[in-house]
Amino acid sequence: VHVSYKGGAPAMTDLIGRQIPAAITALSSAMPHLRAGRVRALATTARARLADLPEVATFSEAGFAQRVATTWFSLSGPAGMPPNVVALLNSENMHRAGHLKRSARIRQMNSPLIEVLAGVLKRGEESGELRSGIDAMQLYISIAGLAYFYLSNKHTLGAIFGRDLMTPAAREERLAHMCDVILGYVVARPSSPTRRHR
Repeated sequence: VHVSYKGGAPAMTDLIGRQIPAAITALSSAMPHLRAGRVRALATTARARLADLPEVATFSEAGFAQRVATTWFSLSGPAGMPPNVVALLNSENMHRAGHLKRSARIRQMNSPLIEVLAGVLKRGEESGELRSGIDAMQLYISIAGLAYFYLSNKHTLGAIFGRDLMTPAAREERLAHMCDVILGYVVARPSSPTRRHR
């Protein structure tokens, strides 16, 4: 019987409480409980064994060759993100981040995001699913730039190209394009070169 949950935490709670016999969830939800011995990992959906769980077989090794999946996370804003938020960013850039430089919290707020992204890239590189040598900060800036330029220039671009760039269809098309661009860069290919950063 398939039981749907609104997140990994509720599923892990029921698994630990023996309300369900097994669960498939993100490693980030399961790892604290695995380390504490409250649950046991039976298999992973990665293509290769994970560096964090080298003793745990993959589904492919267990005889389920088609059960391969990768979890992706995105940083998103609401569909109707207020224009004043974009305007505020533009204004702060015009003032050379004068206010942000005085903030004691801004780096604390963004550093964990880069660390999480770096962790995803590291695990993807170790499993062979993502290319090696990708700088987490550069990738974050690229993802943000793909969305930010589109939103901050939607009126001028719309006038130049004669299209309404904020219709639901246009936004879906843009999101699909962004995903294709980013995945085309990060996904490993047999001949993917290793990037070196100074």
